[in-house]
Amino acid sequence: MKPISSVTRRKNNRFWYCFINTAVLACALIVFGITYQPVLVPLFGSCRVGLLSLFFTVLGVHIIKALRLYLAMYGNPVNTWEYLKTYCKVTPVSLLLPYKLGEFFRMYCYGVLLKDFWKGTIIVLLDRFMDLSALVTWLLILGLLAKSSVGLLVCLFLFVMAVLLGAYFIFPGFYTFWKNYYLAAAATPSTLRYLKYLDVLAHIHRQVKSVVQGRGIILYALSVLAWGMELINLWIVSKSVPFAQLTAKITSYLSAALTNGPCPTLREFVALSIVLLAITYVLLQVGKLFFKREKIYENNYLLR
Repeated sequence: MKPISSVTRRKNNRFWYCFINTAVLACALIVFGITYQPVLVPLFGSCRVGLLSLFFTVLGVHIIKALRLYLAMYGNPVNTWEYLKTYCKVTPVSLLLPYKLGEFFRMYCYGVLLKDFWKGTIIVLLDRFMDLSALVTWLLILGLLAKSSVGLLVCLFLFVMAVLLGAYFIFPGFYTFWKNYYLAAAATPSTLRYLKYLDVLAHIHRQVKSVVQGRGIILYALSVLAWGMELINLWIVSKSVPFAQLTAKITSYLSAALTNGPCPTLREFVALSIVLLAITYVLLQVGKLFFKREKIYENNYLLR
């Protein structure tokens, strides 16, 4: 059987990448039309101060989140222009598709961008972990300010985060002990299989460590800052509300973000985010085509 050439393989990969992108973006557009399009009309007809506050909040939050993810990718050969295009393309999808299905699209696209699907998956999962950690932090702070108990779901997230952090720090010793144990044992198919599993886990741990080492605190701080900007926007549009009601409103907003529950203010934030990111993506795409043509023209001019 004749082997597939590298050129043919690249063409096939390009075809499937375009096909998957087109299909997913079409599904996201349908979901947006059904779910969020009715939100936009009253939003743009709302109070000017509230709309401006929301606009700058959306802009600031996504600049911080894009910077956070870019920082997580630091050290990898990533083109900044392509990264911004990918961020503006995959973020609306992750906001639109239900049951976090959009996260798989993010993993796929960042894996293509990094030319490493393992790394793309791990970076997206860590990005989600930092986001949830900051969200739970704000819920705990608000619970202390309001002198109220935190919900069961928040406690569950805290437990899961503690387990994951514990596993991250305990793994090196765990790996060394069991690897030495299986290397000293008789070479059986099951022993070799367990060693292979340990190597896979070690590879995942190395990938995680390469992202968080020296940057974990910064990534977490940026996540806290991004959620803080959303809360400041809520305070601006609700500053005449008594403190107790404002705290309850903010807690409801954060809880809806945690559980994907109904919240009009959150839906407005998501709807405007999708619109601005989609516009930015189109502008970046047009800009790329324009600069590409300018470069071709310049090269042809120099060859004269």
